[in-house]
Amino acid sequence: MSRPVFITGTDTGVGKSFVTGGLCLLARKAKLRVGAMKPVETGCTPHRGKLLPADAALLSTCAGDPDSLDDVCPYRFEPPISPETAARQAGVKIEFSKIADHYKKIARDKDLVLVEGAGGIHVPLTEKKYMADLAKHLKCKVLLVVGDRLGMINHALLSLNEIQRRKLPLAGIVLNRVVPPDGEDFSLETNAKDLARHTKVPIFGTLPWLPEGPSLLKPYHYRKLFEDHLDSAALMAALRN
Repeated sequence: MSRPVFITGTDTGVGKSFVTGGLCLLARKAKLRVGAMKPVETGCTPHRGKLLPADAALLSTCAGDPDSLDDVCPYRFEPPISPETAARQAGVKIEFSKIADHYKKIARDKDLVLVEGAGGIHVPLTEKKYMADLAKHLKCKVLLVVGDRLGMINHALLSLNEIQRRKLPLAGIVLNRVVPPDGEDFSLETNAKDLARHTKVPIFGTLPWLPEGPSLLKPYHYRKLFEDHLDSAALMAALRN
């Protein structure tokens, strides 16, 4: 199995689940056995006496539902707040050893495992541990999802600096447009080129504005969106090497 890939973002709401789901579909088209995790999810919805993690459920569906949702998302919290705060309010301690146990169950028969974080790389999981620490604990390489909008260069470079300071291997960057193209954000015309001037980390392309959300896309159109807007061959090679 190749090194697992940790998908993080420059912020919350920049499209990490959208990107992770699309990568699952690309991997399946390449005949890879793919597994996905979102170890910690907040903002979960109560459903039949349990908490439903919508992002983790999307990833599981895109991966072909090969694993139990309890393994895909072992820590679930209802309040839409930071994982550390949600866990503290619930009287729960997030333990990396438990996440690793679930990861091992998923990874044992897979060619590729994608692990989606919550928020950005420096989001706290405990008083002393952050998303970067979890990525290192699972021995992941990192893919950074950048929300394409005004201010993204600063957010991207700060995130890249922290990833590199932590000595985490970088697979590259995917830009995801999070504002409509008919608005007044003129940075959309130059963001990708400007970011490329300030980093040597590969940028695989920019996904378009998708107001309806990925859950309404049929798998073929979902995957084709990635094939049409990203260098999907280079991206998949970076995830596997």
